[in-house]
Amino acid sequence: MCASPTTMKNRLLRVAAELRIPLTVRKVPGGLVFWRSTAEDLEQAQEVAQRLQPAQRKGRARPGQRRR
Repeated sequence: MCASPTTMKNRLLRVAAELRIPLTVRKVPGGLVFWRSTAEDLEQAQEVAQRLQPAQRKGRARPGQRRR
């Protein structure tokens, strides 16, 4: 039985993190492609994270309000 691409991506990233190796993983129609991250890859990921951060905060409930 094969693992799903998402499961394999998570496993690859977990092992790379333990080994302290920066890894880039991309989903492609046939499965996954992964390689050791370059400085450019890391910079691009950081830019995307900064762009997404305000959107993540926006969706959270205000303190003191209950969810239904």
